[in-house]
Amino acid sequence: DYLTQHLPYEVKISYPQGGMVLWLQIPNLDHLALAEGIEQLQLDVRLGHLFTTLDLYTECIRINMGYPLEGQTRRELDSLIELISMHR
Repeated sequence: DYLTQHLPYEVKISYPQGGMVLWLQIPNLDHLALAEGIEQLQLDVRLGHLFTTLDLYTECIRINMGYPLEGQTRRELDSLIELISMHR
């Protein structure tokens, strides 16, 4: 719900039946610039292209949602939201 409220409406969010990860599909994402920002901020986010040997999923990222949305986790998620807004 937090991501839905804070990300642009074009971003598609997966709703997994099991597991603790969400996939975000972000249209027009500059994944190279996002990767640089993620690395600089040391966020624990995986870019979609890492999950295939094909030229796919460059507009996707995977995030772990196994932590309570408070403190450091919330600050890191807010940083990610800001990066996504900057690089699309």
